[in-house]
Amino acid sequence: MDATVGSTRRLSSVTLLGLVAMASFLATGVRAACTSENCTRTIYTWEGGRIVWPCPTTKRLITNSGKYTPRDLIAMRCQRAGSHTICAFPRYKSSNPITLSKVYATKKGCDVKFEPFPCWSEQEEGNCNALQSVIDLYSDGDYVWVLDGGVTQSLRTPTQRCPPKVVVYDSKSGKKLKTISLARYVTDKSRLQYIQVECLKGGRCYVYVSDPGNNAIIVYDVYGGRGYRVILPKAVHMGCRYRDVLYIFLSKHKEGTRLYFTYLGGSRLFAIKTEHLRKGHGGNIIDIGEKPHVPVILGTDGGSGVFFREEGDSHIYYWSTNSCYKKANFKLVYKSQVGLFATHVFPDAKLNRLLVLENDFPSYVKDHAGCGTLHQISILDGSCKCNAGS
Repeated sequence: MDATVGSTRRLSSVTLLGLVAMASFLATGVRAACTSENCTRTIYTWEGGRIVWPCPTTKRLITNSGKYTPRDLIAMRCQRAGSHTICAFPRYKSSNPITLSKVYATKKGCDVKFEPFPCWSEQEEGNCNALQSVIDLYSDGDYVWVLDGGVTQSLRTPTQRCPPKVVVYDSKSGKKLKTISLARYVTDKSRLQYIQVECLKGGRCYVYVSDPGNNAIIVYDVYGGRGYRVILPKAVHMGCRYRDVLYIFLSKHKEGTRLYFTYLGGSRLFAIKTEHLRKGHGGNIIDIGEKPHVPVILGTDGGSGVFFREEGDSHIYYWSTNSCYKKANFKLVYKSQVGLFATHVFPDAKLNRLLVLENDFPSYVKDHAGCGTLHQISILDGSCKCNAGS
């Protein structure tokens, strides 16, 4: 087992914090910033995680062995890949037979089940050729990039089953195209959290993964088959009692793409041009400014805009990174129902809209979810008018 085994003792508390403040980025070609309030339209709603089984025997064997409890499943990240909605179910608890699946729904989203993506064999816990615990994912529509932390039962008895990796699938066929081992770029302090993928003209792609344990961003050149661990300046985590959640998101500008980053407990927001990261160094960091609140980053509009909510609050705001980072430039775009908190805003490029995933993860963490954690996927802009571009 690689050096990351030593980090499992700290994973439970870190994952709990990550749940309570979960959020991130994602960048594709959709650009829409809605400025009206209370404009939502629910597509899917469900409790826990009901599974599409290959046969009754499989269901009976897994259920009788205690490896499937619907309320132990919680969807934290979702993406549109082709015509499917694919969701990540991190293995925070022991009774979770799937960690990556696509939504299977009938009756206009009232009967929601989940079908393992791309297949059952990819869900096998303990098999390092399969997925262990998907903690984040990215899709450009054609491909699905999956971040597998390799740690299971992280809220109870964290177990490092396998080294962390990134797996790339064809979104239509489900064929596994590439597996990128991150074992060389982690240490016993590593706590991988978020993934972002940047593909340049010509098809050359770079993977960025946040690692707050090492105050670093892992950069991997897919075409070149090499990676780096870019250490961030100490100033990035100034004000943090400990290195908690390291949010990252991409933002496009005329002068080039930037990767923004900030710690949940940090006092400032920073950015760096990806051209510097692609060279393997973390110099020329831009200090965007002091944070006027504690943002939980939820996703991007694929251009220069980012969505977030304030810690402990359920309302979603939008900020264009082309404007000054201050409250006057934050626009309220969505109000969640009581008891639900957004964990991800993600694009549906095919229909040119943005979607939001919400759930009641505080009840999940406290084991107060009853039959299962309430989830909801809604159209972010609903019937309100949205401004094209950012």
